[in-house]
Amino acid sequence: MAACRGIPSEPALEQSEGCASLYGVIQYGQKQLPNYHLRRADMASSIQVTVKQTEPMTVAFIGMWGPYTQIPEAFGKLYQWIGQKGYVPSGPPLGLYLNAPGQIPEDQLLWELRSPIAGDVALSEPDEQGLGVKHLAAIQVASTMHKGPFEKVEETYKALAEWVVQNGYEMSGPPEEVYFSNPAETRPEDLLTEIRFPVRKK
Repeated sequence: MAACRGIPSEPALEQSEGCASLYGVIQYGQKQLPNYHLRRADMASSIQVTVKQTEPMTVAFIGMWGPYTQIPEAFGKLYQWIGQKGYVPSGPPLGLYLNAPGQIPEDQLLWELRSPIAGDVALSEPDEQGLGVKHLAAIQVASTMHKGPFEKVEETYKALAEWVVQNGYEMSGPPEEVYFSNPAETRPEDLLTEIRFPVRKK
């Protein structure tokens, strides 16, 4: 999975080529994006964006903290637990990223991996390993597809953030990624990842 996530914070826009934070630019529900879009006016036109309602769903999840290098292992734990419980996955896995790489130490990063599951499954609070089941309500998102290595997802985040500003929306929650390809079976340049920003009209 992705080695880094997010878009550069305003002071780093001109010099940073590495990972920064979506929340260095977007403070959802509180602030607007800064005026960096005046210098990058063509970004939003480089992607196709759809505003849509997500489907309500029940998901098995694992809450994690620390470096994103743990993502493959965490997905392994999640799907092992799903199998042990007899649950049936019913859609592509998702990742939710709750705070700011580049602004806090790696060991303080908070994130959650999810798998939709089929049927009438009892909800459960996270256990000592962070594993549980919950229901997700439908939300409005601005969505675009990223094709290529996870390490290059930063440019797609930038373009989607620009689109949000130009089209009169603001963030209303943390970003989410939907993984349509198995990196163990797919060439990096062919990986498909949906990037979703929860949004609302200003």
